[in-house]
Amino acid sequence: MSKMINSWSQMRYFKLLIIAVVLVGLILLGLFSASGFLSLLIIMIIYSIYALAYDLLLGYANQPSLGHSLFFGLGAYGMVLPVLHWEWGFWAALGMALLAGAVGGLVVGFLAVRVTEAYHVILTALIASVVFLLAKNATPLTGGSGGLSFNVPPVVFGPVKLSVYDPETNFFLVLAFGLAVYLFLRRLVGTPLGRIWVGIRENENRMVSLGYNVYYYKLAAFIAASMLTALAGALYAVRLRYVSAEFFDFMWSVLPFIWVIVGGIGTLAGPIVGVVLFTVFQIYVSDWWTHYLILFGVLILAVLRWAPKGVMGYVNNWLNTRNARVGDKHGGSSASHLKGY
Repeated sequence: MSKMINSWSQMRYFKLLIIAVVLVGLILLGLFSASGFLSLLIIMIIYSIYALAYDLLLGYANQPSLGHSLFFGLGAYGMVLPVLHWEWGFWAALGMALLAGAVGGLVVGFLAVRVTEAYHVILTALIASVVFLLAKNATPLTGGSGGLSFNVPPVVFGPVKLSVYDPETNFFLVLAFGLAVYLFLRRLVGTPLGRIWVGIRENENRMVSLGYNVYYYKLAAFIAASMLTALAGALYAVRLRYVSAEFFDFMWSVLPFIWVIVGGIGTLAGPIVGVVLFTVFQIYVSDWWTHYLILFGVLILAVLRWAPKGVMGYVNNWLNTRNARVGDKHGGSSASHLKGY
């Protein structure tokens, strides 16, 4: 038993070591990379925030939304419009973006959480599509498909003012947000609230029979995911210095679903892996073949065939099997007993 506990403890430290190595690597890349590559890293981190938000909703609370582009667009416009019309500062505008995501999540979630999975998908997709059409036609407010450009205000930390027009500043700002979101979700899913979401995912009827008000817990997950999605939309608008009605497009609802499914649903590393794989195909494979999405489609089919829980799901299953064998070898209980480690 003690040997199995030591094995799991070593695994925890190994995962923390991987996180530390990745973080140090990103910091070094931020310090020494060219501005073009930094731009790519910034986009990947923003995508990762979006993917993590969507995984919280789908992977932990079992709510398959196809309308999350609504909150991505709300976050972008929540960031841009206060700066354009009222000359708000960076943090105030970002707060408005998060508020827009939270209010939008509350309104949509109030309706969508009440229905079953298939209807949940349809309803969220319909609401996002309606808002997309409204945004395209509300040209005086949204700029329509042509969009709106804006000057990003400086990021103020007390007496220090930093400009996101500097690539390194922009990178480290986005990296800080990405790391904060990852650590926040890592902590959140380990709390009793996170365990309740997992219980709802595994067997919703059983959670109801135990006395949990499933509706409110699912609504909380929907609002939290919407706020984090709005954060990603706001940072994306800051990176582009631009926003348009296309931020509400259905494509922005499909992409996080692909990232999560490929990388590993219900894992925190999985969505990031999915983003990296997709971006590599989008940026590098497309250089030598314009129909790169065909190859990515083949990759998706291969993942669904041999790793239904995604890349990281496959890795986690392998690790669980390995530790279970260690437990059996030393007469211990199953690895699932020590899953919290």
